[in-house]
Amino acid sequence: MKSIFVSLFIIFSVCGFSQKTTISGMITGFKDGTKIYLGDLEMGDIIQEGKIKNNQFTFKNPSTFSPKKLYIDIKEDTTYYSMFFYVDNKSVKLFGDKKDFPNNIKVTGSKSYDENKLFEKSYQKLQFKKDSINELIDEKLKDTIKHSKKEIDNDRLIRKKLNEQIEDVQLANVKIQPNTYIAVMFLSYFRDRLGKSEVSKLYNQLDDKLKQSVDGKGIKVYLELVKVLNEGDYYQDFTAKDVNNVLHKFSDYVGKKYILLDFIQTSCYYCVISYDELKNINEKYKNDLQIVTFSGDQAESTWKIGYKEYNIPWVSLWNGEGIMGKVPQTYGTDGTPTFILINPEGKIIKKQYGYEEGLLDKILEETIAKK
Repeated sequence: MKSIFVSLFIIFSVCGFSQKTTISGMITGFKDGTKIYLGDLEMGDIIQEGKIKNNQFTFKNPSTFSPKKLYIDIKEDTTYYSMFFYVDNKSVKLFGDKKDFPNNIKVTGSKSYDENKLFEKSYQKLQFKKDSINELIDEKLKDTIKHSKKEIDNDRLIRKKLNEQIEDVQLANVKIQPNTYIAVMFLSYFRDRLGKSEVSKLYNQLDDKLKQSVDGKGIKVYLELVKVLNEGDYYQDFTAKDVNNVLHKFSDYVGKKYILLDFIQTSCYYCVISYDELKNINEKYKNDLQIVTFSGDQAESTWKIGYKEYNIPWVSLWNGEGIMGKVPQTYGTDGTPTFILINPEGKIIKKQYGYEEGLLDKILEETIAKK
């Protein structure tokens, strides 16, 4: 996979500007001239680039109204030092040393960052136990002669129970104090578990800036959604544009061939590694199958750069909604990638969440090839 740090950024000047709010830092341990990047996790994009000088750097704060989840990457030779943090529309400062990445960099000036730290503290002990079990499983998988499948499966069961306990604490925190940025993110994550009635009660407690955040808007879409499509349902039409800015109606493709509707994000690792198999499938079933990708990228530039970089030979569409928009939620995507197979009559016959090498081809062998 090509590095997103090279191909996915919009360069902004980081000096000589007048801006009320900034993201600045005093980070020691790096040479003058070391590159530093500011990225937006919601956009899936590097948004600013700069260099460290005298252990200092400064960026414009891109949060103008609602909070944002950002990250910085510092490139030293071929190594990246990364961390993510939350910002509001106030100036934020970062302090630390190279050895403090990623967890011990001090962040000041961000209410959302402080709220997240408090949120994490509530299940910190459980998280430590889960991390330890993860490390134990990884070690045992290196020697499956010494460690039996039953032993490893038992550790996985312990991990699953710990994860359930962590989610119970997270959900309890959301219910106790929903009007925080971190709570809105988890409210979005737990929306199907809670159901519309409970989500609506919690959503109505949010202030306007949280309702305008990416997750806040996604929750509003969820509450207004009439139906989520499942296997056996007929497709729902939508309009989106291609990389040449030509509008397409999805219904224009229905009725001619099978359709593999592919929901992706450019920054999604498993989306990227699926492209080689999809290219083979596109050629193998070219007489019977039309692949249509729907990009959940927030930024149009990210989608277009990714499309060109990975040389996508089929139709790729974007409408700016993001992965929490109406189209992805209508089709019941559960993260990316999600693959929806639709027959020529317009009926959904298979939904596949995630990517596993060879599985898509097997599914198509059992449907298109046999027919």
